[in-house]
Amino acid sequence: MTIAETGEVLSTSTPDQLVLAGRLPDGAVVSVHVEGGKRNGSGVQIDITKA
Repeated sequence: MTIAETGEVLSTSTPDQLVLAGRLPDGAVVSVHVEGGKRNGSGVQIDITKA
């Protein structure tokens, strides 16, 4: 990870993703994927899909 203001590079040893998956009481499947530390500069992206 690079600090933008100083250019200092910090190593990381912690997970940068979290995935939750489950089934709602009505049987619908739900999943949430949170990811941080991406280097492609894509910013925030939120996808909501209903099947």
